[in-house]
Amino acid sequence: MNPAVKVLLYIAIFVSQWLCGLATVTSASRMLFAFSRDGGMPFVSRPLATVSPRHRTPVASIWTASILATLFVWFTSSITIAGTPAYSIVVSCTVIFLFLSFTVPIALGLVNIGGPKWPVMGPWNMGIGAYKVIAVLSIVAMALIFFIGIQPPNDWALEITVGFIILALIIWVLIENRRFKGPPIGDEIARRAAVIAAAERAVGETATEAPGSTMGNRA
Repeated sequence: MNPAVKVLLYIAIFVSQWLCGLATVTSASRMLFAFSRDGGMPFVSRPLATVSPRHRTPVASIWTASILATLFVWFTSSITIAGTPAYSIVVSCTVIFLFLSFTVPIALGLVNIGGPKWPVMGPWNMGIGAYKVIAVLSIVAMALIFFIGIQPPNDWALEITVGFIILALIIWVLIENRRFKGPPIGDEIARRAAVIAAAERAVGETATEAPGSTMGNRA
């Protein structure tokens, strides 16, 4: 390959990987903060739910996600499972879980759309018929990705994925189902909004959202 083209490709790959890693840390730290804010992280919810008054970001969650990601790459790169680097197997598992997180709500929507649980679509409305077609195509595509993800040399990904699902269900049934209250609803939303407004006033900012508005994008 032409040396100049090769350098340009390497630069493009570097930038792409950097942006992908940044997006991953951003989403992981934001989810870590959101779960902690709602009490979803056992033993560590309080420190991980804090927001820096100076930076207006969940600094503790950001650093925790970044450090765990670094340790994950280092640890899985140093061991092998049945002759295959653990990193390759675990990456396949994370891709499978990522697409499962898409597939489950899409499949539930396919079953419930047009019924009492989901009578009408939101502001962005493609129509029930179109949604059902897209949902079926998405589920088929995600099943294909799952099949590819468990092929050799990453065939251990199937056992690991199933094992983690079973472990998560056991933990949920025995422990978390009783401890975790879930996202705030009813009066708790108004109380959380008041706490956020007070925190913003403390750093010289003014809250603009109504008390009953969504908490999802508030830091």
